[in-house]
Amino acid sequence: MKKKEKNLVVQSNELIRSKSSLTKIQTKLILKAISLIGKGESDINKYYDISISEFASEIDYSSNSYSKELTELAKGIVGKPLVINLRDESVLFTTWASSIVVDKKSARISIRFDEALKPYLLELKRFFSSYDLKNILLLKSQTSIRLYQLLRQYLNLGIFQIDLEDLKKILGSKTSMYGKFHQRILLPCQKDIHKKTDICFSFVPIKTGRKVTALKFKIKQKISNEKSKVSDKSTKEIFDELDEKEKLSNQERARRKEEVIEYKKYLESLPKEEKKLLMREIRSQFGKDLDLKIWTYFKKKETITQ
Repeated sequence: MKKKEKNLVVQSNELIRSKSSLTKIQTKLILKAISLIGKGESDINKYYDISISEFASEIDYSSNSYSKELTELAKGIVGKPLVINLRDESVLFTTWASSIVVDKKSARISIRFDEALKPYLLELKRFFSSYDLKNILLLKSQTSIRLYQLLRQYLNLGIFQIDLEDLKKILGSKTSMYGKFHQRILLPCQKDIHKKTDICFSFVPIKTGRKVTALKFKIKQKISNEKSKVSDKSTKEIFDELDEKEKLSNQERARRKEEVIEYKKYLESLPKEEKKLLMREIRSQFGKDLDLKIWTYFKKKETITQ
């Protein structure tokens, strides 16, 4: 039997940290459309077609008039702004979709992304955050989706620290007291994410004086028996398997060198503390060749998450 392909959602970290007023279902619809972007695509100037009945089934949406309700939700996406904070401290104001076509006869929704989103959905795809769509489709709330997306970026690193106010902005929370934020937002999201996704996490508050000003998260992937077998392999074993499969032609050696260059660029783009922790993990692997360690580290992560 042919293995079913994952509906992989790939998006830049800037996009994950963006601000948008989409509802939970609108967000899931957009992420469903993102998962339809092909691996080799170089443009998003096209419509991504979604069956309304299939989508309703995937998100466990039951209603006597689900087609009409989802159509109204889809139409609302076009008018809602999307705000992306860029690395040069400028701000991009755009929308998720430039146009949406609803075909009532065939009960399908077709979404065309705004052209301004092209660099955040296509470029440097291997270094963007990626996850299987099924991990968010059954989450109960918009805050659970946003928190999952945020933490999933740091799964390889295993730890993540963020200012409390920044986290509130990303999650769209206006709760001023940390106690309420902890009880009403963090704990329900943690329970939801643990139950329905591929990761689990813990967190501790960090105080400045007596006030909570930041949160430190520890993130782990839930390992199935099959994945556990892969993750237990040494770096050398994984490299040997890949080496045997690909037989390292000159062309393949050149491709690997290019991949190492891109991996290094990614490492350089990380905040200083994150880079330091990740490099410590990479250097602890088998062998002396740092480039080989970098290459096999990322390949191992790709193998585990496939």
